[in-house]
Amino acid sequence: ISTGTILGHFTSFPTTAGVSGLYIVGGIVVSQTGLNLLPPVQTQKATVTKANVTAWLHIGAAPVAGKQILFSASGANTASGSGTTDGTGHVSCSYAGTNLLGGTDTVTACYDLDNSGTCDSSEETTTATVLWIGEKIIIRPLPISAAEGMPFTGALVATFSDPDTAATASEYSAVIEWGDGSMSSGTISGGSGSFFVTGDHTYVDEGSYTTKVTVTDIDNSDNTASGSAKATVVDVILIPTGITPPGNSSEAYTVTASFIDTNPLATATDFTATIDWGDSTTSTGTVTGSGISYSVTGSHFYTSTTGFIVKVHVADDGGATVDQTTAVQVLGAPCLSKSVFRWHYSANGGFWSAGMSPDCTTGLVGFAPGSIPNSIANPGTTVNVGYDFSLPGNKSTVTVVVGAPHFAAFSLRCASTPTVTPFAVPLTSQAYTVTGNGWTPNANPKSPLTYQASFTVPNVCGGDKVLLTDGAFFVRVSIF
Repeated sequence: ISTGTILGHFTSFPTTAGVSGLYIVGGIVVSQTGLNLLPPVQTQKATVTKANVTAWLHIGAAPVAGKQILFSASGANTASGSGTTDGTGHVSCSYAGTNLLGGTDTVTACYDLDNSGTCDSSEETTTATVLWIGEKIIIRPLPISAAEGMPFTGALVATFSDPDTAATASEYSAVIEWGDGSMSSGTISGGSGSFFVTGDHTYVDEGSYTTKVTVTDIDNSDNTASGSAKATVVDVILIPTGITPPGNSSEAYTVTASFIDTNPLATATDFTATIDWGDSTTSTGTVTGSGISYSVTGSHFYTSTTGFIVKVHVADDGGATVDQTTAVQVLGAPCLSKSVFRWHYSANGGFWSAGMSPDCTTGLVGFAPGSIPNSIANPGTTVNVGYDFSLPGNKSTVTVVVGAPHFAAFSLRCASTPTVTPFAVPLTSQAYTVTGNGWTPNANPKSPLTYQASFTVPNVCGGDKVLLTDGAFFVRVSIF
């Protein structure tokens, strides 16, 4: 304790109304004679501020000057010192609280009447109280970066300090609130007043979360601190794993696309899928799956026959997307009531024709070898091969597309030898619109308009006539 200046001006009054023999000094009631210590109670912050006390030695209202006052402090802190009263009977002193944990001190002042340097029991003594607020935990929360569904361990979420440098990590507890409705205990490490808080967690979904870390001194529950920070959880990528390969289809087409979400905690409801069918129409796909593997399916009915690019777009609720595309060649539905596909060929002025309905599933029309009458032709004779279509009675207009595979075939034989020479005739793929009943594109199948191919009978018999036998015909038909 060291002597200091008088703290303010103390005013005395002879008698307080209704209280005989007492005085009011600085708003505080003191005895009529003797030694008083002011203020009687004060609060200070350890290591930051000082405690200041003033002793007043007086007889009645008259100050006593030039007398030695001994001071001492005990409790959370210890200190001692002395000073001499001034002309107003006052002497002030101050001291610092060095105990970082805080506590309570009793400050004693005595009038050293015999100047012995010690307080005797016969000498005037008075006390005051100093309450010290100890230094507490100071916490510094830290931001976190993570990915949805990906567990992390030992993540540093906060650091903190405590003025009690002798404390160990085991003397503290930590609770982490992760901002997603869950909490867990933190792991504390460090020492010598500086500590670290780490934790383990898994965020189910992407987003921004506010974390809160609370550290408490187990031995002193009043010594606690909390702090908040931000956790940024990113969306993981979606990985395409396959889509229905390109191919042919009837009007009713189903596409399936699969993908992987590397977040194992995702569910199918996290995704939305949109299918662009390539004909200016879109629809919502159905997403199924679990874990990390998912698929999208969707069906569509095409109203025209051509090639389309189908695109499947998937997005999750965090914004990650994946796109896959495939191609489809729409062949149409060949199975219409009363539809008949006819093929024909002509040679040497003769004409042969046969018809049948296409297969409902495949659209194939095939006439087996031998189903067409034989024909004898001279080498160099032109043979015409073609096909046409009979409109079904339940439609007024249809579009017919004939595509691969499409060919006619014959066996060429000679009268003088049993040798057989296979001969194939490719046919042209075409599309045409049929309106009205009857055969199309021409009611007279002998018309050149109905022929898609022609060939010249080869000279395979040394100039002799050639027998066209085993006639066959094969095409794939689509009808809209």
